[in-house]
Amino acid sequence: MRSFLISCHFLSACRLSLCFLFAAISLTSLAAPSPPPLVLNDPKATVDVWPAISILRDPEGKLTINDVLAAPEKFAPPVSAHATLGLRQKVVWLRVPIVLPGARAASDAQATTPEVSQQWILDIDYNLLNRVDVHLATNAQVVQQAVLGNSQPEAERPLRSRSHAVSLSLQPGLTYTLFLRVETGGSMILPITLSNPSTFHRRAIAEQMLQGLLISLGLCLMFYSLLQWASLRENLYIKYALLIFASVLFSVHFFGIGELYVWTDNDWIEKHLAGISALIASCGTALFIEDVLAQDMGRRLRQATKILAGLLAFAAFAHALDWIDIHAVSVIMGTLGLMPSLLGVPGAITRMRRGDSVGLYFLLAWVGYFAASAVMVGVVKGNIGVTFWTMHAFQIGATFDMLIFMRIATLRSTAVHMAAQRAAQENAALHSLAHTDPLTGLLNRRGLNSTLTQALHSCAPEKILAVYMLDLDR
Repeated sequence: MRSFLISCHFLSACRLSLCFLFAAISLTSLAAPSPPPLVLNDPKATVDVWPAISILRDPEGKLTINDVLAAPEKFAPPVSAHATLGLRQKVVWLRVPIVLPGARAASDAQATTPEVSQQWILDIDYNLLNRVDVHLATNAQVVQQAVLGNSQPEAERPLRSRSHAVSLSLQPGLTYTLFLRVETGGSMILPITLSNPSTFHRRAIAEQMLQGLLISLGLCLMFYSLLQWASLRENLYIKYALLIFASVLFSVHFFGIGELYVWTDNDWIEKHLAGISALIASCGTALFIEDVLAQDMGRRLRQATKILAGLLAFAAFAHALDWIDIHAVSVIMGTLGLMPSLLGVPGAITRMRRGDSVGLYFLLAWVGYFAASAVMVGVVKGNIGVTFWTMHAFQIGATFDMLIFMRIATLRSTAVHMAAQRAAQENAALHSLAHTDPLTGLLNRRGLNSTLTQALHSCAPEKILAVYMLDLDR
């Protein structure tokens, strides 16, 4: 009887375990459904490709297009945020099923007429991807191929644009499968869209206009700071110019403007400039903060800020020589990038309590910088989805900082000028008290001796000196 009860309990436990197993499998299937195909209904629209994407990791980078064509079941929906896979040093395959509905025929005769193919622009709006192999297949046959990425020579790219783009020829009524093999040394940010050529060019022009405005603003502020340094000889403006130059350089590189117009087909710049410019921008920020808040930070904080600036500059030098890779730069920026602002917070609070607006401006700038940096780090690590605002968060935050820091530099110059003016006025007042009689305002004995000494030096036979003494008593 006891054995029978034990057997019953055992069978019940097995049945319960099987139920839990089937429930887990069911929940897993529900948690990761196969993405629906991408239906291209409106040829004038811009279609976000990410909802239809499934991924396949290729750690060794040995899979071919034939391998992935034969194994569609190995692809799974991404678990990261929208349009980003985070920092990966491995190859990833993307699979996108595409359905292009056929036009409704007006008659039976027209129904047998083949429809004209439509041109759709595949656009990956993130410049820092080394290589993207594009394969368009239908009926398990590859019908179009292309190679994108910043490692490709400009002359071999399908379309000359700041982003990675290629024109796909799609026949209405057919079902396609798009395969993308993505390989890069940094973050896999993948804002992928499909649009018709006119819509693509309109969006590209709008983005270039925006970049032109923001970059021009940064360059104007940089040249203004250099002119201020040349006229005032204040080193603060050199540090501000370094900060602005690095920030502008990062934006030019990040959004593909430099690759398109300035340093075309330069592999070293494409691999290193993002890390170098980010490190130099943080170094310039540290030097700027230390200069402005020198009297309020304390000796130890000032030394720590200078050491931090040196470490950031050395990291930029090391990355330029390939001693550290972009992943190490990401770690350094994630740990030390915000340290200049944190070290300056006590000094800024001291300034603000004293009634100095410089402290308040610093705190406002740092709030914007922290928010923009947090968003950008989240996108790079795959935790925050890609949108227009998240992709431009760092640039908007940097522009906000540039304007506030210029205001701080102007207030600093004004304060220095006013202090010099007060010192000159005090010097003149002291000189007047020392050399004149307070009752009559005439020269006293010290003033008379000083004036006679100066006059005697300028005497000559043709320029004599006369002294008149008047006794005005009674």
